[in-house]
Order: sequence, then C-alpha cells, then structure tokens
Amino acid sequence: MGFFKQGFDTLKPFLIEALSKEESDALAKVGDKSEPYVIDGIALGKANPNLVPRKCDIAEAEKDFSVYEALKAPDVLINQISQAINSTKVVAGAEALDCINKFYNSVKDDAEDGVAEAIPVCVRCIKSSLCG
Repeated sequence: MGFFKQGFDTLKPFLIEALSKEESDALAKVGDKSEPYVIDGIALGKANPNLVPRKCDIAEAEKDFSVYEALKAPDVLINQISQAINSTKVVAGAEALDCINKFYNSVKDDAEDGVAEAIPVCVRCIKSSLCG
C-alpha cells in the first residue's frame, strides 16, 4: 500500500482534484477522433498566428495537450491495475464468504443434530442477524 501512496503523493501536486460528475459532464472531451483535430488545430494556429482569436492561447493549448498526452499511458496502466485489484478483491471476498457460509451451514446442521459446542456458535450467529 505504501508504494501506491508514495506514487500518488509524488503525482498529486501536478494533478487536479477530482471533478464532480456535473463538472466533468460540462467539459468537452478529447478522444481518439478529436486528437487529430487538436493536433492539427495547434499546428495551424502556430502557422497562422494572425487568425488566432485573442482569447485563444495556442502555446497554452499546446502545453495542455502535452499534459493530456503524457497522462494517457499512466491512465491506461492505472485503470488496468485498478481493474485487477478490484477483480482480485471480488474473488478473494467471494472465496472467504463461500467458506464462511459453509462453516455457518455446518454449524447450523451440527446444532440441529445436538452437537453441544455448535449451539452457542449458532445462537450467536442468529442473534447477530448474520445467519439466515
């Protein structure tokens, strides 16, 4: 865990805090189809500075797009890691739950059969509302 936190702490000063869904939805998104559009627009804006509106800073757009491009590969890797962590967590949790369900079902059967040591375990389980 420390490895991931250290990596995040290193990157955090360069990253923007998480956007709300509304904030994200309000922004235009660059994707596979619009990347060439942005690249071409930057090149054309640099080649034709007299056509660039005053409110448009091509140099800043180029810096922003460089950040976007630099973050694509780590984003893919982080998503792969996140998916693998989530899948591992789901499988590990399911395996633990399956084992414990078998345990409690066995305890319940033992308690019904009069096994003395199973009765308090079964009662505890029922009282805690964890067992069905």
